[in-house]
Amino acid sequence: MVGQPHLLKQGENFESDQASMRLRVSIPASGLARHVPVWLVPVDYMQSDPDLAQLGNPSAVVIGKLPVRFFTGSSERASALINWIEQNASSRRIVVDFSDDLAAAAAQYSQPMLLEFQQRMLKACHATVPTESLRNQLLPQASCGISVIEDPYEPMEVGQPRFNPGQVLRLVWFGVFGNELRTFIEKHLSQIAAQFKDRPIEFTLVTYAAQEPTTSDMARALREVSPHFSLRHAPWSLETTARELKGADIVVLPQDAGSPWGRVKSHNRLVTAIRAGRFAVASAIPSYLELSSYAWIGNDIPAGIQWALDNPEIALDRVVQGQQYVTERFAPAAISRQWAKALGV
Repeated sequence: MVGQPHLLKQGENFESDQASMRLRVSIPASGLARHVPVWLVPVDYMQSDPDLAQLGNPSAVVIGKLPVRFFTGSSERASALINWIEQNASSRRIVVDFSDDLAAAAAQYSQPMLLEFQQRMLKACHATVPTESLRNQLLPQASCGISVIEDPYEPMEVGQPRFNPGQVLRLVWFGVFGNELRTFIEKHLSQIAAQFKDRPIEFTLVTYAAQEPTTSDMARALREVSPHFSLRHAPWSLETTARELKGADIVVLPQDAGSPWGRVKSHNRLVTAIRAGRFAVASAIPSYLELSSYAWIGNDIPAGIQWALDNPEIALDRVVQGQQYVTERFAPAAISRQWAKALGV
């Protein structure tokens, strides 16, 4: 955020193309605003009003959604923020929310400063995370404790459960995609193309518009594996995601279960797929395994797709049961209550 603090009105959400920003900041803040005043404060505002005096006397301060690029591209601002946290943590309730393990990112992006930043924040104040696996990964560094507060589901319409693939199998993946993920995602798509060489497949990647050239390049490579495998790009938006999920037969969610970065990811994309009424085949990361009764979870993605095709009635029943379960567990109201408890409000 930039500019001045914004007092959130009851029921108000703000838009972001980052799922973690919506799920870790916007939706929980909107829920809390129904009960207590909630200010959305830009990081740079703390330079002009470090005591937050113009906001009154906040009962708690949440440092929410700090992406890796904030630390790597704005190291001076990051240092100033962490200094502020360290200076104020003893006099006010400050919570830092981690949606990723910055130590894993330090190794992945060769940015050792990320490890130092994370250690300092975890030493200074309480932390919140979306998964038990991320809590376990950060706990040895956390001097002030960690609370698990899961991601709420997105405010999208619940889809009618359906599983009746036609001759053309329609698959979809959605999320943040970039060059660092290309090798991993392309490997899984190649495996799918090779496994189902004799069946036409339309695979859609729903991601940022800037990734269209990369998607086109991948499409050419995958046609060499199977001429019946078609890969297309759909520019991300909540509306586009809902539309593509509605038209899909199976949602494919590979995740690097062997890496410290991948295995701590949240439930949110699998929850979104289930609420859309679509069967999902997803990798065996801990958060997905918690929902294994409502999808197919394992690291052989083509085998999961084949299982669903061989067991259509069971697949559909899993989706039906899953919709009821995730609607209760990940409801924004329920998640807002968890935030209220963690913040003492």
